[in-house]
Amino acid sequence: MRLGPACGCLSAALALGACASGGEPETTPPPAAVAVVDESAPAPAGPLHVVVYPRIGSLVDDQWGAIGPGVVLMNGGLTPTSAFPWMHDTVDPQRIAGDVIVLCTQGGDVYSAPIYAAAPFNSVQTVLVPPGAPASDIDQVVTLLGAAEIVFLTDGDPAAYATWTGTPLGDAVHGVYNRGGVVAGSGAGAAALGAEVLTTHTDSATALADPYADTITLIKGIFGLPLMSGTYVDLGLDSNDRFGVLAAMTARTAADGLTGIAGSPAMGVGLDVNAALTFDRQGVVTLLTSADASGSAWIVHGREVGQIERGQPLLWPAAPVTRFDTATESLTIISECGTAFAYDIAIDGAASAPFTPADPYDAQGTANPCTL
Repeated sequence: MRLGPACGCLSAALALGACASGGEPETTPPPAAVAVVDESAPAPAGPLHVVVYPRIGSLVDDQWGAIGPGVVLMNGGLTPTSAFPWMHDTVDPQRIAGDVIVLCTQGGDVYSAPIYAAAPFNSVQTVLVPPGAPASDIDQVVTLLGAAEIVFLTDGDPAAYATWTGTPLGDAVHGVYNRGGVVAGSGAGAAALGAEVLTTHTDSATALADPYADTITLIKGIFGLPLMSGTYVDLGLDSNDRFGVLAAMTARTAADGLTGIAGSPAMGVGLDVNAALTFDRQGVVTLLTSADASGSAWIVHGREVGQIERGQPLLWPAAPVTRFDTATESLTIISECGTAFAYDIAIDGAASAPFTPADPYDAQGTANPCTL
């Protein structure tokens, strides 16, 4: 990231304090990161504007580029922290590498320190971009992103990210990806990376009864990352019983004609607590979890959907599902092979018990190992 005026701050009016001190980062291994940050930290009072917080780490930009690209989807907060070494190593595993820009739509400067502690990054800087920020501020954020190797979208409200539609931010995030960098999202930030994004709250019963209900708003995602082509992302899948939402929105994504990598079917990606899915440049999806806490993730593949019509319940005789239970389980998207478990779920949105088998989260399945 090239050093901007006032140590990378947009302006004295936008900065909350002096910028971080200069010098190269430590060469010793970083300490373990804090698992979760406070999402409720208040934003600065006053008119809406972009706030650039002090940069942590080196004030000299990483000039060596990145060897990705890659995408990381996290269920929420900063867990699992294993996601951050993956981001670093996708940029360059051999050195202190990568300038990270953290983009948030609410909250304060609670991200930079734990992210910098999680992996040997060159620098980390948090930028608050509230809905309604003026265009001149947005342009300066785009300048910052123009030299970053990693961008991290934080949790919050998916609808807040939707307000970036029509601004240069979408292209700037896409630019990080195009330069071989990593684009990561947690919670609402992960949902915002999908090809389609749910911006209203709904539950499984409502979504299954009518995937096109007037109370459901599904919009086109603003980032357009190739690895996210044809995807819909949902959160807290098992803990909040949202498999019906995931299936219904995946069916809508398929009905909208979106396809994934190399024309593969649309995909619904569901995450639960302590889980992250990484997408590498070869189209391999891998589960990451915390060392002290397990997490699971699911993919619903959007092919051979039965009935998906406005005003009608979802009917899907055999929805193909891939479940990731253990860290490092993987799926190669194009060939649909890997170590994760695959099974089918029959869905009848009009039934009181809509799934067969009854538990779509933990059905019996088989792996399809990849062969050379």
